[in-house]
Amino acid sequence: MKYFKKIVNGGELYNFYEKLFEGTNTNYGFFSYPHTFCPISRKDIFLPLPFMKICNTHPMKMSNLKIQTAHCYKEHYRMEDTRFDHMVFAQSLGVDLLSILEKKGYVIDNQTKIAFLVFLLTHDIGHGPFSHPFEQMVNGYKGMHEDIGKRVLKEDEELHSILESIYPGLTERVIHFKEHDQYGLSVLLEGIFDLDRAAFLIMDTFLMDGEAHEESFHDIVDSIYKIFDSIILRNGKVYFDFKCFREMDDFIRIRRENYEVYQSPKRVLDDLLLKRIGERALVALEGKKTKFQSLDSSIQEEIKSFIDFIEEMKRLKANIPLKQYYSFGDYHFERIFQLLLLLEDPELSRDCYLCLSSFDLFDSYYQIEIDKERTGNEDFYVDNRFTIYKSKPDENITFLKGEEELDYRDCVGRLEEGTVFLETISYTLKSPNALPNELQLREVLLQEINQEFLTDRNMLEYLKPRYPSDKIVIEELKRYAKSVCANISFEEHCKLYGMSEGMLLVYLFMHTSNSVIHENARMLLASSLGYYFDEETASIRMSNKQLSLSSQ
Repeated sequence: MKYFKKIVNGGELYNFYEKLFEGTNTNYGFFSYPHTFCPISRKDIFLPLPFMKICNTHPMKMSNLKIQTAHCYKEHYRMEDTRFDHMVFAQSLGVDLLSILEKKGYVIDNQTKIAFLVFLLTHDIGHGPFSHPFEQMVNGYKGMHEDIGKRVLKEDEELHSILESIYPGLTERVIHFKEHDQYGLSVLLEGIFDLDRAAFLIMDTFLMDGEAHEESFHDIVDSIYKIFDSIILRNGKVYFDFKCFREMDDFIRIRRENYEVYQSPKRVLDDLLLKRIGERALVALEGKKTKFQSLDSSIQEEIKSFIDFIEEMKRLKANIPLKQYYSFGDYHFERIFQLLLLLEDPELSRDCYLCLSSFDLFDSYYQIEIDKERTGNEDFYVDNRFTIYKSKPDENITFLKGEEELDYRDCVGRLEEGTVFLETISYTLKSPNALPNELQLREVLLQEINQEFLTDRNMLEYLKPRYPSDKIVIEELKRYAKSVCANISFEEHCKLYGMSEGMLLVYLFMHTSNSVIHENARMLLASSLGYYFDEETASIRMSNKQLSLSSQ
């Protein structure tokens, strides 16, 4: 993290906060804040007194009971940072960004800077237990937690009074930051590159990879701070110096790699299990009234309060009474899942037990869902092995190359030799019909298959089944590899494997340790593979149309 150390000096933070609160109604103070986790070594979290007061409000404290990545920690046991950790860390990145802009000579008024930092400090305050899976559990809508967060800023008396004590109208400035933003900073609060994503990518890369991938962690930290240093404010809009193009590419690449964990099929299955608990709890209670009434009165009260809360959330959505909304955290839900087992409803108990189980048991159930023969009456089923995250390109990333403006989406084919952006934009940001260099990629891939898989070395050392259902296909591939000596076309491979081109690429991508084959298969998949969410069956399925590579 050489670049991070070069441009961020913690000793200057005192001066930053001292100037920040000039002309406001508050005594700023200045305190080391040890109550949150910071992944960057030698970067202590410091908060002024007004921000510490915000952190001590009930909604913020409840955010400390909600794990940032929901059930991802089952697989990555270190990922137990909370929404609170994330928000405080995002605010600290905001301070670093504003300090860098000041050093570059940009003058931003204090009220805007304070609103910017308070926005970051509270941006996830509206999340419920298990965050996004909870929204699915109660049939919520995208952005529901944001609407609840806005209500909290206005309606929570303690929090609202703290904001207004800093300066009158701060609450309104935070809620409607974009409308009051004369510098263009709002694009750094929501977009392809923003401080929310910067914070969770740094945090999650550190927690997910640990020491095994320390280089990736250092890369993302340095890339983000180089992007900070490249920002140009002009005419109320944020630009990025074209010199940071590679760093932006690194950011998008690592973002995509992390989303393979966030949106893995097992995570999706976990979301659906939560949704099923939300649907079955009331039904189970009504069908087990005698059993319910035999339980201790305090247990009855806990179960009933949970079911009432879920039903109210389904009905009222973001209009739920805030006192009721902030009565539950992740651990409260897990406690209720344990109590629901006492109802002895077979299906509900299975779902609760799975949500409470270790990842090994959950993994076994996931396998059952894959292999289970469909009847057409199931609540959901799983038939894909992995998902690829794709974001739609926004217009909030614009590079300046001299005086020339380059939109992020228009950079293909206009870059200096050696950049890896083509792979990233085709894999992460776009879904083109065909890659510009698809023929070359296919040729390289074919050569590698013929050289590595169809010789005496064959694929025995490369292919390892991840699931029982893979064994049959892999055995067929091995038998075929032993029988073929001459080079054949990619189409002949597909025919002899009995697979479409897309499915063959999926197997090559998933099972080979040959880096050339893996990378070329990945880039070809970028233009052909996707997924969609079928709300009617509550499942994620591979699209046959997207699965087949375009013949063009």
